[in-house]
Amino acid sequence: MQAKLLHELNATSATEMGGLDYDTVFKAYEKVGVGLFYTIPVDQALVILSHCVYDMSSVDITLRHCAYSSLLSFVEFSSAILCGEDQNQPVITNCEGCWTRASIQRTINKFLLKYMGNAMKARSSVRKV
Repeated sequence: MQAKLLHELNATSATEMGGLDYDTVFKAYEKVGVGLFYTIPVDQALVILSHCVYDMSSVDITLRHCAYSSLLSFVEFSSAILCGEDQNQPVITNCEGCWTRASIQRTINKFLLKYMGNAMKARSSVRKV
């Protein structure tokens, strides 16, 4: 599922050299919602989140909006866990790298805030969003 999703997020156009297949990318972003984060381990989520941060710098406003919405979904997921789950209980089970309160806090502090801050310093389109 995650490999297919990443393939769709990186879909290239069959007609335009080096261009994205925006229809496929937009449909892929529709799959990145709060529910997705409950089903994937931390390392796979980081790949998706990094893709979102990258797309936040796109000149295409629709692509930026999709990336923003997906990042917002992660924030909503994080809020639900941090405000309601037992700190030591995994959010998803039977996997390595399961979500816990500590892993969410680490992801927010060491990944999301760091890379979003770097993107905001370097790219004006990210600052606007």
